[in-house]
Amino acid sequence: MTKTELKNRFTGAVLFSSVNPDDTVNTTIQKAVEQATDLSFVNFSNLNLSETNLSEANLNGADLLRTNLSNANLSGAMLSCANLTDPETYKKNGKANFIYANLSGANLSGANLRNVDFHGANLSEANFNGANLSGALFSNAILKDTDLSSANLSEIKEDVFRLLSLTGNKIECVKTALLTGNFDEPSYIGNYSFLMDVITGARQDKHQNTPANIFNAAQCWLMGINKGDTPENNQIAKITIRWIDEYLSR
Repeated sequence: MTKTELKNRFTGAVLFSSVNPDDTVNTTIQKAVEQATDLSFVNFSNLNLSETNLSEANLNGADLLRTNLSNANLSGAMLSCANLTDPETYKKNGKANFIYANLSGANLSGANLRNVDFHGANLSEANFNGANLSGALFSNAILKDTDLSSANLSEIKEDVFRLLSLTGNKIECVKTALLTGNFDEPSYIGNYSFLMDVITGARQDKHQNTPANIFNAAQCWLMGINKGDTPENNQIAKITIRWIDEYLSR
């Protein structure tokens, strides 16, 4: 009888198995989660887990490379030190897809989230302590009570500084727009056109051979700020304001 097995990515040890011939990998995963099986270091790479309920699952150290988790429920899941991005192949979709996933309260501390797509995801109260978020896309993500302050944002910060260096004497206009919730307001475009060209280029999904593409980390970061977002209700805006103040004080 054929078994569907979920294995440890390093040792190959079986973490959970199903002998039901009708069980697919997805239904086997669902059963494992429902039975509160410890799936630490499980190999879920290359799987389509869209709309799968992984709520409260222990996926610490799991291999989620090229895993489709769009619309999946990962609320309260533990994903500390999970492998979500292959640094060698991320440009060829070597990354996890969290589009519209529910990650509210999820523990993503120490995870490699480089270039991961969080478009529309619910990241409320998620823990990103020590996570690498360089190039991660946050457009339309829900960031209520999300703490990004302890995440690894060094590459993003450096890229934002490079972008600000080309914004000229209009940096204060950028800051004002962020403080008043008008960062995405078209009327501000004339005030810092280069910066908005970068953001607009990202929103229009331009990739190859465009000026905007050289600011990948900064544009993906700033796309997480929409009209009405201020430092009081958006972590990305709050951190960006702090970076602007630091840049101006140099």
